[in-house]
Parts: sequence; C-alpha cells; structure tokens
Amino acid sequence: MKLSPLSKFATAQFWAGAVAIVLGVSVSTNLALAEKRADIEGNGLEVQEQEWERATGLAYWYAQRQTVGALLIYAIAILLAPVPTRDDADTLRRFARRKLSQPLLSDSEIELWSRVLEDSNHGKN
Repeated sequence: MKLSPLSKFATAQFWAGAVAIVLGVSVSTNLALAEKRADIEGNGLEVQEQEWERATGLAYWYAQRQTVGALLIYAIAILLAPVPTRDDADTLRRFARRKLSQPLLSDSEIELWSRVLEDSNHGKN
C-alpha cells in the first residue's frame, strides 16, 4: 500500500507534531517573556508598560514567523521522508543483516542470524 504524498498530512502523527511545534513556540515565548520581566523586576528596576508592550509585541511577531517557518520545514521533512515498509520479511532481513555486521558475535549467534536471513530470503522469491 503506497501512500500519496498529500495523504501523509492526514495522519495523526503529522498533526500531533504540528500541534507540538505551535505549542512549543507559544509556551516557550510566554515563559521567556515572563522570566525576563521577573528578572528586570528582581533587579529592582521598574518596567515601563509602554516599552514592555512594544517588546512583547515584537517577541510575538517573531514567534509567529518562527512557528510558520518550523511548520514549513516540518511539512517538507514529512514529504521527503520515506514511508516505512510494512513488509515483515523485509524488516527481518534488514535486521538480520545488521546483526551479522556486528563484530564479536558468537558462533551460535552467527548461525542463528544467517538462518534467519536465509529463511527470509527464501520467502522473498
């Protein structure tokens, strides 16, 4: 079953990632602003409301652009990412090859993974 490129955007995983990006940028911006204000007031300085409004507006303006940029890069990455295979035999072959390439396998492990690789290759034909 091959998915069309646009169907990748219909998955719950894509939308969970998109929501995580939006929430991450929003929460981190709010926390950073709150920490900065507490730092200013903690040093005994007075926060001028008009200047603070201008600074927070600028921070939110940048945060919106960061969110859009992160979502765009995320969408491109989802489009370019290969679709994982659902073929169990293919997955087993790759795993067996990876195990056989590891150094310091015992003879019994080599025999086991060689047999698994051979059996999965027979199922391929």
